[in-house]
Amino acid sequence: MQERRLRRKVGHHVVVKSFPGAATKDMKHYLMPTIDKSPQQIILHVGTNYRHDHTPTVVAKNIVDLVRKIEVKSSAQVILSELVSRSDNVPNNAVKAVNKSLMKYCNQNDWRTIKHQSIGRNCLNKSGLHLNEKGNNILFSNFVNALDSSSMH
Repeated sequence: MQERRLRRKVGHHVVVKSFPGAATKDMKHYLMPTIDKSPQQIILHVGTNYRHDHTPTVVAKNIVDLVRKIEVKSSAQVILSELVSRSDNVPNNAVKAVNKSLMKYCNQNDWRTIKHQSIGRNCLNKSGLHLNEKGNNILFSNFVNALDSSSMH
């Protein structure tokens, strides 16, 4: 995600931080410097690096725990980005199960979400692990729409 491009598109200050390969549990540590800067919003796009030994329920619980930690430590509005389907070694039904569980928590807690239903297999690179240009453009648009519809202006 290109920070400068996102900032120009939404018309206000945006910081993008990426932690490739990090697990959701790692993010509890990585988020602290960001939380210390008192952001108004945090978009979490996490959970895509989980392994087969974690059930969708455990993955969703880890993400929910992360959101709750942010809520305790910060007044930032958390916007939760759905997991994106992959075609490598993570079954699509597992991703759908995590997203379904997350939506339940989001509805119960009045958390905002970013849905990525328009990102399909044709939006993945050859390995099926990462987004291709088309997928990245859709993800970018989804993030812009979430930030544009906020009360930041």
